[in-house]
Amino acid sequence: MNKKVELRNLNVIVLGIVILTALMLSVVTASADSVEVKINEFVADTGTVQQTEWIELYNPGSQDIDLSGWTIEDGTNKPSSLEGRTIVAGDYLLLLKGSGFSFSLNNSGDTIILNNGGVVIDSVAYGSWDDGNTADNAPKPGKDKSAGRYPDGSDTNADSGDFTVLGAPSPGAQNSLDGGSSGGAIGVGDGEDVDEGSSGAIPAINGWGMGLAVLVFIVAGVVLMRRRQSSLKA
Repeated sequence: MNKKVELRNLNVIVLGIVILTALMLSVVTASADSVEVKINEFVADTGTVQQTEWIELYNPGSQDIDLSGWTIEDGTNKPSSLEGRTIVAGDYLLLLKGSGFSFSLNNSGDTIILNNGGVVIDSVAYGSWDDGNTADNAPKPGKDKSAGRYPDGSDTNADSGDFTVLGAPSPGAQNSLDGGSSGGAIGVGDGEDVDEGSSGAIPAINGWGMGLAVLVFIVAGVVLMRRRQSSLKA
């Protein structure tokens, strides 16, 4: 085989590596963009039934999501880690004050922020909390009441429209306007209700796994190219 043919084959191989690398990177990006978790419901003003503040997260997607590296915080900017938790696809994760987060939600108004590595995934401002546009805030739930998205996971980027005071709190269950949900009371002594479900962290595995595959593929291409160049010089 003459050198021109060798060079042409080498160019084809390099081009193939570039195209496949770009495709793999696009898959990683698409996987990351598809991760979606919502702050779905919360209780701020406790009473005789809802004796502990709580925040419910909802995963409307089709993949379990590993929350390692994620945090949740309120207006005090004191994040609580969600390390080691997983939220199952199409399911809920209930975080209780004291075991799921350490801050206190203000009865009159506050903000709840869900972060992934410093990137805001979701947030909600309610009541009198001034985030620059109080008219857009979610309603303030009264004593023993909760505010939640209806239907679950709805997000039009307007908290005032997405959240409503529910007929009855529904921790870990579907939100309902008439109080017909299967949720229940949360007492002071209750433990953290975490639906672990699958232990796999699909998005995280996809990201790291695909990234490693891209790196290996690039290294293999460079090695192959150098071998081809060495054979042409010989």
